[in-house]
Amino acid sequence: MRQAKIEAFYEQAEQLEEDGQLAEAEKYYRKAAEAGYTPAALSLADMLDDQDRQDEAEHWYTMAARAGDPVAIINLGGLLSARGQEDDARKLWEVVANSTDLLAGTACYCLGRSYKEHGHLGDAQHWLAKGAAAGSEEARVELDALTAADMQRLFRRDT
Repeated sequence: MRQAKIEAFYEQAEQLEEDGQLAEAEKYYRKAAEAGYTPAALSLADMLDDQDRQDEAEHWYTMAARAGDPVAIINLGGLLSARGQEDDARKLWEVVANSTDLLAGTACYCLGRSYKEHGHLGDAQHWLAKGAAAGSEEARVELDALTAADMQRLFRRDT
């Protein structure tokens, strides 16, 4: 299939999605994604994920992630994390967190939250600080909250 036709399918899908015609949009996203168009794979995965069709979404997130799309990598990590596959999610987030991509701060935030939720405060602090340094406001806020909670816990131990 020619690239122009693939891109036309993708553009049609975007318009249909914007108009609320999700079933039709899915068909066009799927055609473009099956032809290997990464933005369509990511959009299809997001749409399926929003519809709680995680198994299908995982397939398309994986395709886009393998093509190097950082949003797909982060979203695939979120999907795996929600399933309790925290180690796999963290590996994905670390790929983006250790990159120079603009989304590195977001990936660091995801890692920090994951470690915090599982009681690994040292690791959480490391990743949140890295995310804050990369410009993630979410990571900075979470780091401030983590630091404040740690200080309170330490204060209680000393009294």
